[in-house]
Amino acid sequence: MDLNERARLVRRISNGKLRIDFQYNHQDISAIVADPTLELLAESDYIYTYNYRKCRDNGILSVSESIDLLKEQGRWTDEDENRLEIFKNEYKKLQDRLPNLKFHKKRKRAINDILTKINVEIERLYNKKHAFDHQTAESIADRAKRRFIISKNTNILTPNIDLKPSLIDTLVVCYYRDNAISEKDIRLISRTDPWRLYWVVAKETGTSLFNYAATEMTELQYNLCFWSKIYDFAFDSTNKPSDSVIDNDTEFDAWYELEINRLKKEQNHQQDNTISNKSNKLVLSNEKFIMCDEESIDEVRKLNSSVAEYYKKRRSDVINEKGTCGDLDFGDVKQELRLGVNRQNAK
Repeated sequence: MDLNERARLVRRISNGKLRIDFQYNHQDISAIVADPTLELLAESDYIYTYNYRKCRDNGILSVSESIDLLKEQGRWTDEDENRLEIFKNEYKKLQDRLPNLKFHKKRKRAINDILTKINVEIERLYNKKHAFDHQTAESIADRAKRRFIISKNTNILTPNIDLKPSLIDTLVVCYYRDNAISEKDIRLISRTDPWRLYWVVAKETGTSLFNYAATEMTELQYNLCFWSKIYDFAFDSTNKPSDSVIDNDTEFDAWYELEINRLKKEQNHQQDNTISNKSNKLVLSNEKFIMCDEESIDEVRKLNSSVAEYYKKRRSDVINEKGTCGDLDFGDVKQELRLGVNRQNAK
């Protein structure tokens, strides 16, 4: 998604309205649909509950019962269920490995490819398991909820057009399917400009991003702010992930979960002593050894400061000159030893 498309979606979400031009009964129709506020969504929850109970009273199957029916017909088996669970568990295990492959790009690419294939299988099995969902009480109640929202939030611009049930059904499809903004797009918008600039300026100046109170935000605005806060956490973290991780939802989710768990352990003072001691040694040491593949060598080298690069060059010159040498042949090592002796004598 380029900058212009992101800017268009930011305006669309900030405005809280969507203009829809479509055909209905061979006639061109124009309408404006307002995004549902949290208040309207709360009201629509009642519509959902009422229609769900009505469906159940009339003997319409629930989602869980529809799955049982598939089992009775042999269209969903215990083997299918086991495979779905195996794929989900394998996906989670591989995803959790991603944060540890920062400097192993080939292995990371291979795992991401496997994750993509596993996700395809998960979706295929999920769709198979939920083949009857559209006929369930939950689905019927959800459609009633959407019709209610559209009926309350739509302004027909075309003259002499009434908001009939069939027209509402058409608008439901136009709004919820044809013009939907996915969570993936919301995440992308929340971490990039132009929204990122608006978000940061609003925080720094204390100005409002929208023309009404936070409790009156639309669902899309709420989701956009929610993900903006999540990415704030990443951008401000002392263990900030790389841009490639931030731009990959799967890798970012793995990093975020790992980082949250790490912070929780620190807050509760429950870190393992061995890990803690090892971490302290790494912090206090002059050198750290990082395993990486060939593609990540330059990235690891960039972690060195200009002073470290200077000493690296001097050590390389000594090695090239002498061939074989020990620690005391390096000037920076001898200097550090002298400083250590002076500190001891000063006590």
